[in-house]
Amino acid sequence: MLRGRLRLNSTSTLSLPRRFLRSRSAVAISLMITISSVLMVSHVVPAIPAATFFSDPISLEFCIGLGLSWLFVRRGTLPSGIFPFLLGVSFLALSANFVKHPTTAGLVSWPRVIAWGAPAALIVASVTSIRNAVNPIRKAAILLGDASYAIYLTHVFVMITYAKLLKTTLVGAVSQTAIIPIIVFSAAGFGVICHWYVELPIARLLRKFRRRFSEDTTPAMTT
Repeated sequence: MLRGRLRLNSTSTLSLPRRFLRSRSAVAISLMITISSVLMVSHVVPAIPAATFFSDPISLEFCIGLGLSWLFVRRGTLPSGIFPFLLGVSFLALSANFVKHPTTAGLVSWPRVIAWGAPAALIVASVTSIRNAVNPIRKAAILLGDASYAIYLTHVFVMITYAKLLKTTLVGAVSQTAIIPIIVFSAAGFGVICHWYVELPIARLLRKFRRRFSEDTTPAMTT
């Protein structure tokens, strides 16, 4: 969700039609209202699997992402810099020690939103000021932002492999303190590779088809 996820920097935002920006804002606000409404209603309907799924506050994390995107498009900037980044990272580190988690499957319900969602929002907001890749750190940050959706979709394969290693090899018998960073970098690296060799080629192909379709459907100019 860096530049690649928000997509619109301040320059491109100014060049877009106001109607387009209003429509994007309306969609974002409508989605946030819908998700929040479904979350509230699901708590009062009978306890069926669908209600259990929709009552999970994890959906609020999508609202947080939509809200950040909406604010970025409307204002062209978000509270950024090193302070919100360090605050978010510190909050994540502290939550690992002070927020109870009964299993290793991650946090659930409201503790997840508070302990993970809120710090993540601070971290995302803090890096939206990155515009130009003037050094390796910024280049890496922008690349991770561009590949973030691919990382999101593919990290599960790395985690499945990690789980199998824990159960079937000596990996599970040693401290995970040094192994976890390796897993994190592996998940990010695998996502970046999929971004380069799967997501980008598909995106280029779709753009080519879209241009061809628009050319075929554009009425011929008559003199």
